[in-house]
Amino acid sequence: MQNKQTAAQEIIALEAEAARALKLGREQDTLNFWGRILAIDPNHGPTLSAIGQHAFRKGNLDAARTAFQRVVDTDGTDPQQWISLALVFQNLKDEAGEEKSIAHALTVDPSDLLALIMRGNLLERQGKT
Repeated sequence: MQNKQTAAQEIIALEAEAARALKLGREQDTLNFWGRILAIDPNHGPTLSAIGQHAFRKGNLDAARTAFQRVVDTDGTDPQQWISLALVFQNLKDEAGEEKSIAHALTVDPSDLLALIMRGNLLERQGKT
């Protein structure tokens, strides 16, 4: 079993490799590096966020929801984490999930402009004034 310092160094190296592979358009290599990071730290927030963003861009909303849900379940201290989840719920047409995620984002930071705009847009779509 590797110690925490060795694991942290390995994660840093794998993150750099994943970023390089992503920049070069080597999608499978990128996914492999992310998988190796999660094998070391299953709750590695930056990697889960990257996986969620990648899945969202590819239109795989279920995978994006799963990744972003893991991020907020293990951390949830950044409104952007909740906003990412809310955007997935919005695209899944799940207003309850979207509303809950926006509420969490605003609990973390009541003045987050994007969360406030998203809340207003949701209320407008729901016909509320």
